Amino acid sequence: MHSDTARMAQKPLTQQDQRIAALGLAVRDARLQAGISQEKLAEAALLHRNVIGRVERGETIVTISTLFGIADALGVSASSLLRGAEQLKNEPLHPSR
Repeated sequence: MHSDTARMAQKPLTQQDQRIAALGLAVRDARLQAGISQEKLAEAALLHRNVIGRVERGETIVTISTLFGIADALGVSASSLLRGAEQLKNEPLHPSR
């Protein structure tokens, strides 16, 4: 691993980073519960498949319109995804999750 990348991996997450990562996990959990692939979710939400992957990995800040699109495609409310993120944000993040 490149030394700069190793240092970045060890850098503690900010509160915003934790929330973004937790929202991604909440989206992933809801998608898996719905039994659909990232590709099917992206299609239903009118997004590119890569966007769903980046959201689930906490690599992007989600706009409110994207959040509503994902929630609608999953058949859940945006508020339920945010509640799930709030519950998850204090849990240790597991790479395998």
